[in-house]
Amino acid sequence: MGHKNKANKASSAKQSVTTAGNTNNASKVPSVSAAGANPAASVPTQSAADTTDYAADYTPAGYHAGLITVVTPGSDKLQAAFASADKQAIAQAASEFEFSRYEDRKSVFLGHIKHVETAQEVDEFVAQIRQANPAARHVTHAAVLSSGSGMERMSDDGEPQGTAGRQILDIIRKKGLSDVVCTVTRYFGGILLGAGGLVRAYASTAAQALDAVPQAQLALQARFELTVNYSQQKDLDHILDSLDATVISRNWAENVESLVGLDPLQIDTFRTRIRDSFAGAVTPVQLMSEPTQVPVKKAD
Repeated sequence: MGHKNKANKASSAKQSVTTAGNTNNASKVPSVSAAGANPAASVPTQSAADTTDYAADYTPAGYHAGLITVVTPGSDKLQAAFASADKQAIAQAASEFEFSRYEDRKSVFLGHIKHVETAQEVDEFVAQIRQANPAARHVTHAAVLSSGSGMERMSDDGEPQGTAGRQILDIIRKKGLSDVVCTVTRYFGGILLGAGGLVRAYASTAAQALDAVPQAQLALQARFELTVNYSQQKDLDHILDSLDATVISRNWAENVESLVGLDPLQIDTFRTRIRDSFAGAVTPVQLMSEPTQVPVKKAD
């Protein structure tokens, strides 16, 4: 697993789709259609969704090592939009959490994903998605939390029992994820889908969304601060890549200041590589080891 450098790459790898007056990379957002399905004209188009900003800049306390969760930047923007009560800003901010779309017989299903840590955050996100989609018939959801002894939640939001929330929850479980909420919003197209159609729609939308969202695994990493000049940056990155290190943060100033995390078993190797590569001119400063979100590499 190579390291993730937000400062270098965030501007070049955005996941986005077509929005009014702006055409981007629509193919990156999964969309599934049932045979003969047509889009619902009233459904708002998805806006740009940056899923590259997922370096390990989040270190939750009390989590179990090995926890796999989702990484969804944009929470501050979402909160600000709802505080402003600006409908356009709300729709834009909420759409950054949309990762899939499924269509069947004129009904459209939108899958939204967010990293959460508490039941209150689950409720807030569901309410925000509902407010961002006022014309939707249903906003169903399921959530899995790791806090305490763990907790699961689900809601069919008026759909026949077992056809929506249970399907979403089963998908989250199968993918082994925690601290995540997945909502599936339905715009009714006027044609009843039946229990089987609803099960397929909700399960497919959730699965596509969870496959698309970036994931990270919690691991205890040794943290180091390093300062190099710009001519040394390439050599440093080569060392970090070879050790599967994580760039937690990077400050580009007169020199390049990096905060990195790596497997504690690699500390001696890391120190030796840094000393030999820079002839003793660069000295890593070791900090306290902390749980760190390490991006999960997905199969192509």
